[in-house]
Amino acid sequence: MSDDPVTRILVAIERLRVDVLARLDRLEAASASVGDPLRAEITAHVQGIGDIEGSLGDWVGERRSGRWIEGFRIRQPQDINPEEFLYRVILGRDQASPWVPAGSFCGSMGLAQPLRGICLTLRGAAAAQYDCVYAATFVDGSVAGSASGGQICAAATLAPLEAFQIILRNRRVTS
Repeated sequence: MSDDPVTRILVAIERLRVDVLARLDRLEAASASVGDPLRAEITAHVQGIGDIEGSLGDWVGERRSGRWIEGFRIRQPQDINPEEFLYRVILGRDQASPWVPAGSFCGSMGLAQPLRGICLTLRGAAAAQYDCVYAATFVDGSVAGSASGGQICAAATLAPLEAFQIILRNRRVTS
């Protein structure tokens, strides 16, 4: 390897990029291997674009775009009471929004403030019937994956959130 500091930095950046892309590929493979996920519409407000539509199971937002998400709403999934499917967002260090039920907007509206992470939880009958896992990518290239059960999904750097994926699936019953 060259002793040139610029070359060393470029090589380190390329290794990091390759590592991040490999993590994204593993997340996609893992999400493709699960059974049929429960579907519901998601509307997210993205920096410089406005509202975009997606569904549970899809990546919402554009990975590697550098555009952050400012807020989102998840429509009530079929067969789940809105009060049993809750989510909140991370707005900054030690700053989380209140929990909101399915169908409610969560984030900043008209303030151009990026989300720094997401957190979801199921309660009651929904928690007994479904598993909820989620992953996210961030504008600095960070990837946070396989969060579940009320865990915060955020980059260690608190970089702005650029895309997320939420999967709800039936729990498997074994006898």
